[in-house]
Amino acid sequence: MRKNLFIVNFYLILILLLLLILTLVYAQDPNNLNESGNQTDLEVSEIEITKFFPKEVKLGEVQFNIQIKNNKNEIFENVFAIVRGAGFSTYDVTPIEKLGPYEKDYIFVNGKLENSGEINLSITIGKNIFYQKITVIDVGEKQQQNEKEKESQRFVDILQELEILKENYTELEVEISEKKEDNYDLSGVNLEDLKEYLRDIESNAFRKDLQGAEISLSLAKEEYFYQKNKVDNSRVIPLIQRLKENAVVISAILGAILAFIAVSEILKKKGQSTYHTIRRVGTKITKSRRNKKV
Repeated sequence: MRKNLFIVNFYLILILLLLLILTLVYAQDPNNLNESGNQTDLEVSEIEITKFFPKEVKLGEVQFNIQIKNNKNEIFENVFAIVRGAGFSTYDVTPIEKLGPYEKDYIFVNGKLENSGEINLSITIGKNIFYQKITVIDVGEKQQQNEKEKESQRFVDILQELEILKENYTELEVEISEKKEDNYDLSGVNLEDLKEYLRDIESNAFRKDLQGAEISLSLAKEEYFYQKNKVDNSRVIPLIQRLKENAVVISAILGAILAFIAVSEILKKKGQSTYHTIRRVGTKITKSRRNKKV
């Protein structure tokens, strides 16, 4: 029993000694936190970049503004930045002449960008290297892309307007048909030009002729409203006028019938006359043959 108790006490003492040794080592490690709970000066970078702009730039000349912070309790002089990146070349740098303890100031880097797209820059300041991603825009390329997008959208808009005009055209045809049945005067209404303009819009849009499609669309709209205005302002033909028009039509029909009858009579008389003439000639020929035989 005593032997077992001795062994247990021995192991407890050994564990306590190991914990004491680890505590002493941890307290002397300069990489651990100090009493204030902050990292020691050895873990803090002597400088850091607190601001960098612009991050989106146009192709060509550019100025990068780099704000630097001094994290040390000492003065830095002539703080210089070297910026490297694909297609970027530096031609002027304005360094910070003097940067006091925990102060901030700007380094200005002027250069030229020759590549567009996403560019990764490396910024070397003393022994420190920082990285920054920027977006470089090719204005000409961007403008062309925007113009193509606008052109494509305009074609979509034109085709949508064309469908609306087609629906309006169909409704106008129905309205004209109904008003004609109700004896409205629509003699001045003609949809042929409108129909032709609608065909031109489709044809120009198919050929990707934006200017031609827009001109045809404008003409079609004007023609539609012009004809629609005529239909809307049309009036019922007065009864007397309709009777007169019907009388003229009836007279024309009667005249045609009478002319047909007259021609038929003339042809009939001519036919009878021809018949008698042929009969007389035939009789003479018969008599002549008989006399010859005798």
